[in-house]
Amino acid sequence: MVHRTFAPKTNAKITTIIENTKFISLMKYGLPYQGSKNKLAKRIVDLLPPAAHFYDLFAGGCAVTHAALLSGKFGKVHFSDTNDSVVLFRDCLEGNVPDGSEWISREEFYRRRDSDPYVRLVWSFGNNQKNYLYSKEIEPYKKAVHEMIFAKTPNERRLKFREVCKLMPSVIGGGGARPADHETTERSQRLFIDYRVQNTPPPKML
Repeated sequence: MVHRTFAPKTNAKITTIIENTKFISLMKYGLPYQGSKNKLAKRIVDLLPPAAHFYDLFAGGCAVTHAALLSGKFGKVHFSDTNDSVVLFRDCLEGNVPDGSEWISREEFYRRRDSDPYVRLVWSFGNNQKNYLYSKEIEPYKKAVHEMIFAKTPNERRLKFREVCKLMPSVIGGGGARPADHETTERSQRLFIDYRVQNTPPPKML
């Protein structure tokens, strides 16, 4: 059983930390967690009176814990569970989470699944904590998109975009490119070129 206690200082600070955490921002409350009480969390907390302590004994993805923290009704919030998801949630509150730039491959997922709650939750299909997020067929395309987004320089992003465009027809067409797929790829390339032209600063005059 893993137990954590968090004493909220201000609701605004907690809200800012949660909103700045990319992988958690898709959920209104708590971690992306299969079986989450996300839809019920606020309703549950609204039914409870203010108190010095709040205990979430089977926190799971910490949706109810998150709602309790944001409510400002409790002096201290205690949350526990048999798995280490509560540790990940605590890290999220403190801002100690990965920035999402690391690509987790299928092999890396299964290697770290049992020891890293971030990898297990965020990189699993449907957040089921068991299976890798992407199929073998679509993984190369997703990796190229990921690396394009997190490219460090404009030139690296441009090269990765070309790779994305090359892989796009096979993904959209399910293994066989169709005329419409080529049109989609060409349209994406044109949009990217237009964007670069519009957003490239003029050369400096000597």
